[in-house]
Amino acid sequence: MSKTATEDVIGKEVESEKVIAWRYKWLHLSGFSKRNAELIATTTRVDLHFACRAIQNAKEKKLDEDFVMKLIL
Repeated sequence: MSKTATEDVIGKEVESEKVIAWRYKWLHLSGFSKRNAELIATTTRVDLHFACRAIQNAKEKKLDEDFVMKLIL
């Protein structure tokens, strides 16, 4: 049985939501606030690994989250 176009779209939306949730989880665990983690998670132009390393390095150097947000966005 073949999928309809609607089922394909719904499947892609569900998969996209899972990816965003996964990105959000790791960004928040790395040190971003919930708001900023959500902003970054929904932005595909920001590399997840770079963002996580950036916040961790910034916190070690006593730099605030706003600095990191300006850097990566």
